[in-house]
Amino acid sequence: MALESDWQRYQEAWIGTLEADDDKPEWSRRLAESFEAFASVREAADFWRRCLGKQTLGAVASALGLRSGQILEQSVVKAWERDVAPPMDVLNLREYLASL
Repeated sequence: MALESDWQRYQEAWIGTLEADDDKPEWSRRLAESFEAFASVREAADFWRRCLGKQTLGAVASALGLRSGQILEQSVVKAWERDVAPPMDVLNLREYLASL
């Protein structure tokens, strides 16, 4: 499955960014626990209830200088209605998700 093969590559890359070797086992353990938790629920019918995206949207909106996730959502919808080309990162994400 693509998730598992990609996961191994990403986990190695993330652990490789740590400077202190002492931190690597703990970071690796925590990443593995998070991956297992996600893998066990990602295809559940009620995944949307567990997804942290709801909290993330507000943080992203704030980082973009917007007052709320609702305003961010409205801005995205307006961009779609005006046929504004999405950023390359969004196109890459769409391509990746379609390949899963």
